[in-house]
Parts: sequence; C-alpha cells; structure tokens
Amino acid sequence: MISDQDEPWLFDLQKDPDELHNYSDDPNYAEIKQRLTHDLRLWMERVEEPALGNPAFTCWL
Repeated sequence: MISDQDEPWLFDLQKDPDELHNYSDDPNYAEIKQRLTHDLRLWMERVEEPALGNPAFTCWL
C-alpha cells in the first residue's frame, strides 16, 4: 500500500510476526531497507505505477 499519510514501514516477520514494531529507522535494517526500496522503485517503473510521479508518495524512495 502506498500512503502519503504515513512514514515507511519495515517489519521483521521472523523477529516480530505480529508486526508490532516498525524497523524502518533502525540502523540494523538500513541495508535491507535500501535494497527493498530500490526493488520497489524498479517494480513501480516497470508497471508504470502512476504514484511514481507524485512527490507526496515518492519522497521516501
């Protein structure tokens, strides 16, 4: 889901299967966050996602 109302969310389903903690700003997850963000951007470009041109949605990409 893309939202202009929330910060990015990153869950560790092995460590936190109930998704209670957002690890997006945790430095231990920085490399994973960077890789997933890159992959998401590539996918959005490939499918021509309309939100990709909207800065409100892509400021965190």
